[in-house]
Amino acid sequence: MTVSSTAEPVYQNYKDQGFQAYIVLLEDATGAPATAELCTAIRDQNGLTMPVLYDPDAVIPYNLNLVGGPANDYSIMIDEGGVLEGKKKGLSKSMLEMEIEMLLSD
Repeated sequence: MTVSSTAEPVYQNYKDQGFQAYIVLLEDATGAPATAELCTAIRDQNGLTMPVLYDPDAVIPYNLNLVGGPANDYSIMIDEGGVLEGKKKGLSKSMLEMEIEMLLSD
């Protein structure tokens, strides 16, 4: 299982501006619920410095109404107060950076 090559570079570009990013795993390659061990393996295999978390009960996609494809197609933006600022499906790296820059400039 590999992680999008977009996540880590975007995290590195914006982390010094207060931006935080997380990868949340729902399941492994066989469809079994994600585990802490899988998170560690994914982080290590992909050279990630950002946190890799797991949601084996798929609470996040359910609560955020992520429909129309895999939950990993979404970029979710939450402000420091915990307010959902946006959820976008299938953003390119440049589009994701535009979204982040708009949020950080507010």
